[in-house]
Amino acid sequence: NHKSFVLAMDYSPDGRYLATGGTGGQLNLWDMLSTNIVAETTNCKTQINCLSFAHCGDRLAVGTATGSIYMYSMTRLKLIAQWEYPKRWIENIAFSPDDTRLFIKAIWEKWELDLTQSREKKISLQFTNEGNPRFGKLAQYHGARLYIASGNQVYAVESANGRAVSLFNVAYGALNGIDLAVNGKQLAIADFKGNLLIFDTATGMEVHSFKANECFIGQIKFIGKNRIFSYGMDGVGKLWDFD
Repeated sequence: NHKSFVLAMDYSPDGRYLATGGTGGQLNLWDMLSTNIVAETTNCKTQINCLSFAHCGDRLAVGTATGSIYMYSMTRLKLIAQWEYPKRWIENIAFSPDDTRLFIKAIWEKWELDLTQSREKKISLQFTNEGNPRFGKLAQYHGARLYIASGNQVYAVESANGRAVSLFNVAYGALNGIDLAVNGKQLAIADFKGNLLIFDTATGMEVHSFKANECFIGQIKFIGKNRIFSYGMDGVGKLWDFD
């Protein structure tokens, strides 16, 4: 029911809702039980690159291709806050575990926004291969760590001091999305060639890898303990079981 390409999606923490956004600025909220749209808005007015639900489930953050960031309540997608970063391509946004901070990743820039006081804190990490716009989840918090994708690598960063403590390398080319299992023990990585890789976060070792989609993967999402959903940019979604 989108009038344009879907580029971003995220599930609510309880799994009941799915939010989707696309090139035309349309934002839809779907009930996963009935598969009906329960709320929609077009007030973004520009391409939606990324979406992120707060952990408490009552807010949804939206990042766009023109540098606008919108915050919606789950009450029929009511707009409650907006921030402007002109001429920035917002690649990814992620709520901190306590929902008081919002990590924002644009091309060549990364910063945290303190949602309690609307103050910004720049994160000065030197990453490689950041010149090309990408879609899919590129950053995610888990506990005291923030996982950030860049080029063909994923950095695990201590959010308190910005220090990179571990590194995951992908040999198959630039990656296009990541997701962490709920318990934080596994990290899934998708690349531009349609490959899906799963790493053990404690050891940094690759434990699974397989061809998931025929084109590059736009979104991946852990479902439960041993399932993962992959969505290719050809419009094909697949649900995978792994041991």
